[in-house]
Amino acid sequence: MIAVGHIPPNPTELLGSRRFSELLASFREEFDYVLVDAPPVGLVSDPAILATQGDGVLLISDAQNTRKGSVRHAMRSLEVVGANVLGTVMNNVETSRDGYYRYRYRGYTYE
Repeated sequence: MIAVGHIPPNPTELLGSRRFSELLASFREEFDYVLVDAPPVGLVSDPAILATQGDGVLLISDAQNTRKGSVRHAMRSLEVVGANVLGTVMNNVETSRDGYYRYRYRGYTYE
């Protein structure tokens, strides 16, 4: 984990810099996995810039509070910059009390 110091006047420019790319490259040499957390896509440009720096992106959403339109917008934003979206993770998923699960994919319900 890298501690945060003073906020620079141009943080977004730093994420797209050669020096930041070199920093990530040095981490890749040292560690098997390098995870970079970012704010939600669409609030600021940081996530889109970071998406171009990594090998892949996991889009994480809250199953109860994230609207479909927000997920679609996030996916479009990541596609525009050429991000490699590896998949999605849903938090806050409600499960049934009887122990069975159910999910829908393209109009089909699986149990």
